[in-house]
Amino acid sequence: MNLHNLNSVAKFTFKTNIKKMSYWIWFTLPISTSIFLFTMLLLNKNAINSYNIKFSLLTIIVSLILFIAMFFAPIISNELIDDRSSKINEYLYSISNTKNIIFGKILGVINLVLFTLLIYFVLLLVAIFNENEIKTIFSKIYTYIGTITLIQLFILMILGIVWTVLFASFISIFVKNKKKILYALFPIYLYIGISAFIVFHFYDKSLSIISIFLPILSQFFGAKVLLFDNYNIYLLVLESIIQLLEIYIFVRLFNKKHKKHLFK
Repeated sequence: MNLHNLNSVAKFTFKTNIKKMSYWIWFTLPISTSIFLFTMLLLNKNAINSYNIKFSLLTIIVSLILFIAMFFAPIISNELIDDRSSKINEYLYSISNTKNIIFGKILGVINLVLFTLLIYFVLLLVAIFNENEIKTIFSKIYTYIGTITLIQLFILMILGIVWTVLFASFISIFVKNKKKILYALFPIYLYIGISAFIVFHFYDKSLSIISIFLPILSQFFGAKVLLFDNYNIYLLVLESIIQLLEIYIFVRLFNKKHKKHLFK
């Protein structure tokens, strides 16, 4: 795999999608929701306690991964449902091979996800530092959570997002009709919903250990144990290693499958 060509396709995919109006329409959805949540937070700031904060953070992580699935899964699907006659794909074929194109598109969409999250984070910082009441509330929240916990939550969230994009990519190689994309992606939304239901309604350390091998569910359980129990950092390291190995195996499997089903 040529890293230069891979990066070229990733940049092209990133720039193409960031210019689309549909991207910016979806982009504004979490902002309007956040304004509503901040308003509710300010109105109920006296009710802030450790449990409410931790439960809210867990809900935000679950909701964010579901939002990423709904927002970016169709994007990566549209990128991978190839049309050889299009000028865009003629250009991509001229600068790279099929393998670099596929994984370059996936990398480009992942970069788009990270860019989106970065903008949300910057907007959050601007709101915190320009509004004293919000700053006070977040300072209180920070005392309940701490830097290490936030970093661990971020790692779990990124793993969940990567799995979401990979699942969408894998499903997309079997879809030939763009009109059927949303139907094809429904199992991803269903799986995330079921995983969320299990995490919110069941709490068992042994179950969280078993879930280490199950993508997305593992991230949800890891976040819950991290927030509500004494989470061992070695368990997070073990989970991350196992998940990265699974991602590597998944990518190898994806590479074999896309040669049979994509670009046909």
